[in-house]
Amino acid sequence: MSNVALKDYYIAYFDILGYKAFFADKGNDVFEFLQANVNMANDIVRKTSPDAVFADMRFEIKSFSDNFMILIPKNKKTNEYQAIKALVYLMALFQLRFLEKYSILVRGSITTGEAFLNKNIVFGEGLLRAVELENRAVFPRIILDSEKFGKDICDDLCEKCVKIDEDEVYYVDFFDIIGCEVGFDSEFLVGEQEHMETIKNNIVKLVKKYGKFNRQVKEPKKIEEAEKTISKYAWLLMKFNQYCEIWWPKYRIPYSLTLYYRLMRCEIDVEK
Repeated sequence: MSNVALKDYYIAYFDILGYKAFFADKGNDVFEFLQANVNMANDIVRKTSPDAVFADMRFEIKSFSDNFMILIPKNKKTNEYQAIKALVYLMALFQLRFLEKYSILVRGSITTGEAFLNKNIVFGEGLLRAVELENRAVFPRIILDSEKFGKDICDDLCEKCVKIDEDEVYYVDFFDIIGCEVGFDSEFLVGEQEHMETIKNNIVKLVKKYGKFNRQVKEPKKIEEAEKTISKYAWLLMKFNQYCEIWWPKYRIPYSLTLYYRLMRCEIDVEK
């Protein structure tokens, strides 16, 4: 281990929620899916890198199973604010693309720390920190490591599709890039109404699928797991509606929280 050269990186890490269920539906398309999304990551970086925000930054992209990482090597010339902002924008693009194209949600973090990476291996304190934060994220959101970056930088980023959540955690508000050009990526700048319609439909489908308890569920552990899942989709629904209330009121999704009497726990009812 003494011969291993660890380097400092800014790290964006996320994994796919509902990975097993997705592939149960998709059969043998696992490799195609993973390859498509590695290509997606490269495409995002390729499109955005010429912009001033991303100038002189070298991105490393890694994927393994249902996990993805995008890293920016830290050096004397690296501006911390610009590096974090670059990862925030890239994560927002990823989240929107996954939701719109695959009806998939992700959860993760943006942090900094030491790591070692080559073609086959990724490890280090930075990766462990990113994974720890991903677990803390709870909901389908990418959270920022305010302990490492400091409150001042995180507050400044609140002008750049970052918000403070109800639990006072900084997170990437990926809906906020709809209607914006990110670097030279104009994917969500044009056809806004089509994007909004697709995203709305996908959220409705997801909430209808995961927003209720299985009527056969009895084991306490499975009940708790289901309740956590419902809370994730309730969070997504509320964030989408908050965005719509400001910018696109006609796409707001009517819903109600209803009590499932057998378990005395809430479920989500949506109307389209």
